[in-house]
Amino acid sequence: MCKETYSNGYPALFSTPPYNFFYVEVMLWRSDYNFRKLNTPLLYCIVFVWSVLWILLVIERFTYGRLVWNNMYLWLVAIPWIWMLLLAGMAIANLSNINTSLGRVFRMGAKESLIIFSDAIECALYIHSASTGTELIHGKGLNHYASGHIDPRLNSENVWQSGLMLVLTALHVGGASFCAQSNGRNRSVYNMYESNLWILPMYSKCTLVGNYSHLLSTLLFGGLMFSYMTVAFVLLKTALHTIFEYRVKLVFVEQAVVGGLIVTCMALSLLFATSNGLALLESVEAVMSGLATPYVCLLELVALLYVYRGHDFISDMNVATEENLCSTRINTQWHIIPFIALIVIILKMIVLNHNELPERYMYIALTPLAAIVLSVPLRACHNAYVFLHSTMRRRNN
Repeated sequence: MCKETYSNGYPALFSTPPYNFFYVEVMLWRSDYNFRKLNTPLLYCIVFVWSVLWILLVIERFTYGRLVWNNMYLWLVAIPWIWMLLLAGMAIANLSNINTSLGRVFRMGAKESLIIFSDAIECALYIHSASTGTELIHGKGLNHYASGHIDPRLNSENVWQSGLMLVLTALHVGGASFCAQSNGRNRSVYNMYESNLWILPMYSKCTLVGNYSHLLSTLLFGGLMFSYMTVAFVLLKTALHTIFEYRVKLVFVEQAVVGGLIVTCMALSLLFATSNGLALLESVEAVMSGLATPYVCLLELVALLYVYRGHDFISDMNVATEENLCSTRINTQWHIIPFIALIVIILKMIVLNHNELPERYMYIALTPLAAIVLSVPLRACHNAYVFLHSTMRRRNN
């Protein structure tokens, strides 16, 4: 594939980087599903990433005396934009062959076309979740927009900030989706038994110029890794602030909690660095990105539009934009989005029903999805119990 073969071990310098591990492992697909053999370069990379995240927390603790929820360095804003420009540039380069791509789609059967469009949507979800990290970088780096909070004194900044993030996310998602859809037409890089993880090597395929382009692949994979490192860092801080009620000073028990979270996450990551890791990761990726992510999006949209009440949400949007947007148009758009999320779920269920993944690993991958599905009724039961218990206590008093 791409005029490169990997017969023994991993390439030397200037070749596929460790975080392009999936590209190599798909070619070296092993049928002995076990957790014994570790991928040493990927193991070092995983330990290094989690160590960096822990060091950043410690540095922030000594710099500010505590962890600051909306603290983010301004220079981090440039990294996602560089990545987006490269990815969008590769997508634009493929526009010259759009007629060939569309013609091939119409010549294929319904099943093949469904898989391509479904994978393109799934790829868009990947980049959209990475763009969540980008949004957090912008919002906290520029100190204008805090997650879940609107400052009336900064309405004008919120308007251009939201518009900037909309453009960035659209370019991310659009570029990745087009690369994913046009990937099927390029038979020279589509001639192997590919797994669902082709979405990650897809960034390499979109940068091909004759042979495999290591520089562009490294830049694109580096941007993707950087975005997800940022997401992990912000989510880790969010978990700590939630546990300790926004007063995190990394002392005594807090250090133990931080260490436990990092070690647990790193241990789970190491499962995917084994010889069996690719089959397990492919199964988890197929379920989590194809079903769990749009399912969570659907739940959030339903809660936002029908539990929180749509007119209150529109009112808050108008406050944030200084009444500069058409409320009717926003209302219509937000009521269409849940149906799009539902379509994504149905498409992925059809595709996953015909996959060739090891059955037992698909069952393992369904565990987190089952937890997500059960979390909603369990949380509802907990809230109902707390409400009824407090009501009965007030009556008794």
